Amino acid sequence: MRKQTDPEGGLGQSFDYTTTGGLSPAGFSLMDNEVQDYGNVVLAGDYSVTETVPAGWDLTDISCLTTGGSLASANVGTGTVDITITPDGSVDCTYTNAARGNIVIAKVTDPTGDPASFTFTGDVSGSLSDGGSASVEVVPGNYSSTETVPAGWDLTNISCDDGDSSGDIGTATATFAVGAGETVTCTFTNVKRGTIIVEKQTNPDGAPGNFTFTGDAAGIISDGGQIVVGNLVPGAYSSTEDDPTGQGYRLDSIACDDTDSSGDVMTLTASFVLDAGETVTCTFTNSTGAIQISKTAKDASQGAGLHPHAGVSFNVDTGAGIVATVTDASGLACIDGLVPGVNHTVTEIVPTGYAAASLNPQVVNVSGGATCASGTPDSADFINDPLSKITITFDSLAGPGITVATSVTCTGPSADGSEQGPLSDGQSAMLTDLLEGVYTCVIVVDP
Repeated sequence: MRKQTDPEGGLGQSFDYTTTGGLSPAGFSLMDNEVQDYGNVVLAGDYSVTETVPAGWDLTDISCLTTGGSLASANVGTGTVDITITPDGSVDCTYTNAARGNIVIAKVTDPTGDPASFTFTGDVSGSLSDGGSASVEVVPGNYSSTETVPAGWDLTNISCDDGDSSGDIGTATATFAVGAGETVTCTFTNVKRGTIIVEKQTNPDGAPGNFTFTGDAAGIISDGGQIVVGNLVPGAYSSTEDDPTGQGYRLDSIACDDTDSSGDVMTLTASFVLDAGETVTCTFTNSTGAIQISKTAKDASQGAGLHPHAGVSFNVDTGAGIVATVTDASGLACIDGLVPGVNHTVTEIVPTGYAAASLNPQVVNVSGGATCASGTPDSADFINDPLSKITITFDSLAGPGITVATSVTCTGPSADGSEQGPLSDGQSAMLTDLLEGVYTCVIVVDP
């Protein structure tokens, strides 16, 4: 009895045999290329030899050579050879066994450790997560296993540790070519898709306005809103905000919660560097400003000092145009939606009967972070002085033309001593648009 194995060397496996008919020894063990020879001491008669096939092996062939009329009948299914020996005959049988192989699928995910489960069908089947594997013992031959790629993932690689085996990413299938005693592992690598988010914040919080974005994250959002774009393969993406100055805003910052991603305020653009399975948020913060106009004037009817002046008109140059406003009963008017960091000119339309007692117009560099409803607007304070008129009327009591005011001169805050005369009977001299203060008039009467 001879032993042959595939692969050569038998992987160190020993094969056990039993006999009938009185052979001695009645049982024996063989390894690859070993022989059990009963020599010429076997009596003519009937015998049998049976192999106990070990786990992981298959008996693939029993071939026998006979001489001298001896007979040998082999049954691979039972592992038995029935032998009839004649007086001058011989029987030489070779048992050939092939070692079974293993096919293994291994799962790798990017990012590492993701809990997602991946389903496989075919000769190796089951569900695996990152780091998991499944194997099946097989006879030498060709086999396959196919992955069902879940939503949000991409199968990027199938690598097999055997030159005869291969993977097809397009069909998500590994094809195994297994030799005797061979273990072939094919590793499926999946990359998780990611998400980019553009978020809008305003300063002050809750400021009105809609902001338009273009690029990979496109849409229109207001304060607190987000544009969410998911199911993206890892890579570089960008989103750009339309210039907000037309709405009275300035882009102050773009902050991304990922060190690889960044924002450029000058180009109004966020650049996302998206890794596998990552969610990256870039927050665009816009600020807007406001100017509160305060208008006061003296009013003797309301007492000493300055009092709110209602109904006074102002023009504010916003850079995008002129906005008109009027002070309310509290002497206040507010204009918002102004771009911060920009000079805005506020001009009072001084009402009749008043003179500007403060700088007019005033230039305000808006600091931002305010609307008329929230935050602290920048201020522009205007003060007016009320104006008066003095009328001097000359009457000749002795009769018309008998006396004449030959000279009339007045001095004071708004009077420079200019000659106002002469005045004849019934004529008047008028000094108007006079600011508050002490006025002295000298009148010379000459008959």
